[in-house]
Amino acid sequence: MSITVPLDAALAPEDSRLLRRLGQRATRHGFTLWLVGGPVRDALLGLPIRDIDLTAERPAAEIALALMADVDDQVVATSQFSTAKAVIEGRKLDIAMARTEHYPHPGALPLVAPGTIEEDSLRRDFSINAMAACLAPGRFGELLDVTGGRRDLLARRLRALHDASFRDDATRLIRAARYAHRMRLRPASGTAEWLRRDLGYLSTISPPRVHHEFWRTLDEADAAGTVLHTYRLGVLGALHPALARDETPALLRRAKRHGLHGDALFAALVYGVEESHVGTVAERFALTNDQRTLVDGVVLAWSSRDAHVDGLRDALGRVPPDAVRVAAASTSDPAFRRRLLRVLRHRLARPLLTGDDIMALGVPQGQAVGRLLSIVRDAQWSGLARTRAGAVAIVQRHLRAMRQ
Repeated sequence: MSITVPLDAALAPEDSRLLRRLGQRATRHGFTLWLVGGPVRDALLGLPIRDIDLTAERPAAEIALALMADVDDQVVATSQFSTAKAVIEGRKLDIAMARTEHYPHPGALPLVAPGTIEEDSLRRDFSINAMAACLAPGRFGELLDVTGGRRDLLARRLRALHDASFRDDATRLIRAARYAHRMRLRPASGTAEWLRRDLGYLSTISPPRVHHEFWRTLDEADAAGTVLHTYRLGVLGALHPALARDETPALLRRAKRHGLHGDALFAALVYGVEESHVGTVAERFALTNDQRTLVDGVVLAWSSRDAHVDGLRDALGRVPPDAVRVAAASTSDPAFRRRLLRVLRHRLARPLLTGDDIMALGVPQGQAVGRLLSIVRDAQWSGLARTRAGAVAIVQRHLRAMRQ
């Protein structure tokens, strides 16, 4: 007895109608079109389908061309793995050839060859991602499940498809933590054993690939909780041991309370890391210049934690405000947090006077304007100037002193 995936319930109405039309076009061109991977899994979980991944037993570009019906339809990009990104009837689609994969060595990109839809299912990472739903007329939503993915979903079980899975592609270790936390899955016994055994293979993954996969984790709805899961599984420590310290769980719980995610959450992970390790962390995760600036600011804040508030303001004068905010969310020291938040409020406060205001008081353009602005900012910091009028009074006193 066949099982039907509830696609109409999971898809937006316009996407459901589009997939029915695409299934019909594929049939007219002599092949069967399939919805595959995460969208099928999410539909079975009762979750909405947002991304559309399509597969057929044809080269990806050929599939895309067969599905096009409008002059505005276009293939946006293709890859060496016979995948394509296309825009059809205004909808972005990921299209791939059903294929087999062979990994020449751990961490290598796969060598691909045409395959059947069943073989395509067997090449995937986990059984829950190895299901397909038929889009052909009369079979719309019919489930193809050659690996038992639906059974694993019902049992809340995460199962890799073979014992070399993590050695072939160790980014699957990061994905395992992400899926397990998001969907509340427990690794199957064999998968759990392979995961522990193969953590070292993360060293075969290039920094750009680590960055791509880890930032998907940082963008999860419960990003801090997901990163905590990578810590508990040993994945975070295998990526870089400096990030997996005894205090990491408490740090991540604080980050979660403050809603940190993305770049800010990664910077929080580096709070408390010795400065000598920051360079290797940045290299391992292929940080961009902006991300490195944020991380360096958080590290500087941590290294300045014993400074009094005036010294802290001076030390963090060129640090991005976001770095001060992340450090305040990361510290376990309430007094230090209060000092950081005071610095942050000062950094974000609107200046009481501008350079134009100073010149309007009779100061010619030049270095004197900058000195007076600095005096006003110091007065604003110390509380001696709380209003515009108070700042003007301070400037006027300095001008009178300068003229005497």
